Amino acid sequence: MSAHRPPEASIALLRHGYRWSDRIRSELSEGRDPDAVLARMLGRPAIVLRGPDGVRAFTDTDLVRRRGAIPGAVGNVLFGRGAVHGLDDAEHVRRKALFVRATTPDAVRLLVDEVELRWLAASRSWTPGREVVVEEEAVRVIGRAVLHWAGIQCPAEEADRIARRMAAIVDGFAVLGPANLEARRSRRRSDAWAARVIHCARRGEPAARRGSLLDLVAWWRDTDGHLLPVRTAAVELQNVLRPTIAVARLVGFGARELVLARDWRARLRAERQECGPCSGPGRLALAFGQEVRRTSPFVPVLAAVARREFTLHDEVVPEGTTVLLDVVGTLGDRRFWPHPHRFDPERFLGGQEVVADAFVPQGGGEVATGHRCPGEDVALGILAVSCSVLASADWFVPAQDLDIPQDRVPTRPTSGVRLVARSSRASRPAVHPTGR
Repeated sequence: MSAHRPPEASIALLRHGYRWSDRIRSELSEGRDPDAVLARMLGRPAIVLRGPDGVRAFTDTDLVRRRGAIPGAVGNVLFGRGAVHGLDDAEHVRRKALFVRATTPDAVRLLVDEVELRWLAASRSWTPGREVVVEEEAVRVIGRAVLHWAGIQCPAEEADRIARRMAAIVDGFAVLGPANLEARRSRRRSDAWAARVIHCARRGEPAARRGSLLDLVAWWRDTDGHLLPVRTAAVELQNVLRPTIAVARLVGFGARELVLARDWRARLRAERQECGPCSGPGRLALAFGQEVRRTSPFVPVLAAVARREFTLHDEVVPEGTTVLLDVVGTLGDRRFWPHPHRFDPERFLGGQEVVADAFVPQGGGEVATGHRCPGEDVALGILAVSCSVLASADWFVPAQDLDIPQDRVPTRPTSGVRLVARSSRASRPAVHPTGR
């Protein structure tokens, strides 16, 4: 073990956001850049892990647990009380099966198709000269699509309010100030709404569409054989809806790359013209989406707790130690991602070997038994098809700031990415934006 006082990870996260692990490693007096770094988390012993070995340790349920890993002030706002994210062992496997069943390949395909149809309708409705903030438009499009797919009946205006509320939870769960207060307020309102939906579904007022997400969650039974309490079922219903709506943030990052990497916009447009509408995301669009996920991870860190003592990279990890997976450091590791700061979807087209345990934008390990997100196919499919439709729409780019603040979690392009629908009567030249 190093003799220096381990740095405090929580302070690094609050001050530096996505560059937190760089600051942690810079405090090492030895000047090394190791894959395992001793630290503290809220004053308690912690270790920061990076790279495939760290991912494998972090996702080994014999070594680590999730219960108690995330402070309630953060986890209860983002995931909700009693959510699957804080369960372990048989409880976790049983509850996780709910999400695995909700995201079968057929179910994912139906949802992605629904999103594509709504993007097509939205883009065709843009009047010449109208300015569109991509992330806001994506919240509306994806929100309406996922609620319909889930079997939740509500008018379009109500669907938009529900989607905006869930987007606000995502936006403010990990920050201090007004956004966090709005996230908490939105969580309370969203919980109350979802509880009413579950209660009505169980009473058949109206009955949930058979086989829908709502039907699945309303009648799911835990390891004790009992139906989930209404509040818990409401939380887990949102834990499918909210992350799906949160893909809107990734769509914003994807739109930024369409603006900056104009060759990729042309390639996605050509692919769409060749494949035709409503054909799902093509190979290029999927590769584009994967590179967006690699370069723009939602969170910079994931947390667990050591179940027992183990050793990794010559560091002894005592039982009870907080185990922090450095998501950004792993996705930007030069050993596995040459020129990691370069946006290059060719990586996912066979241009290089992709090491599975080095690609962790939504966790690692096995989906069914570990804590890898079962919604990865949902996120990728929606992101890819959204970028494909946007690449084919006719717009120009007003002057704006496309820089990405690194000290806020979660972050987004400063301008939100604003596009202006182009007039069919006159061609307007694009104004080169800042941000590259």
